[in-house]
Amino acid sequence: MTYKDPIITRLITLFNAEGPTTLRNRYYYGDPLQVNEAALPAVFISKDMTQVSGASLAETQRAQRYVINVVYDLKRDFGKAFNDIAAANSIYDLIEGCNVDYTLKSTSLAAILLKHQQLGTELWINLNTDLELDYGTTINKRGEGIFTAEGVLKLSIVHHQVRPS
Repeated sequence: MTYKDPIITRLITLFNAEGPTTLRNRYYYGDPLQVNEAALPAVFISKDMTQVSGASLAETQRAQRYVINVVYDLKRDFGKAFNDIAAANSIYDLIEGCNVDYTLKSTSLAAILLKHQQLGTELWINLNTDLELDYGTTINKRGEGIFTAEGVLKLSIVHHQVRPS
């Protein structure tokens, strides 16, 4: 039996319900590094680190860092005119696309995370730390001959629970 992190499950459920239609059912646990080019675009959600501390005398706090990696096929743009290159813009749109009034699109991953700060009982996105958004391209990182535009969204999720006895 393979463990499936329940927080990643919650994020996948939210993104499938409210996120971009081009990414529906393309969310995965962990980052496999190598992918089949035909499976792109895809989103890989993994845990980066956890800090455990005392929230009070009776509670434990886990501050967990999650990484959401949106991977898009860059080869779709090869041979196109400069004005037709879409991979980078597609990544921006999926992660933090804006409306004409500069507000986040409701289907962007960033907007969904901000809308659902409270993820569950004693579980929330920590907005005291920044949502980090990074962008770039890779060559052969995902497999031989695979060129990708990628966006990485990092966030902190906090959970409180009664200390185990």
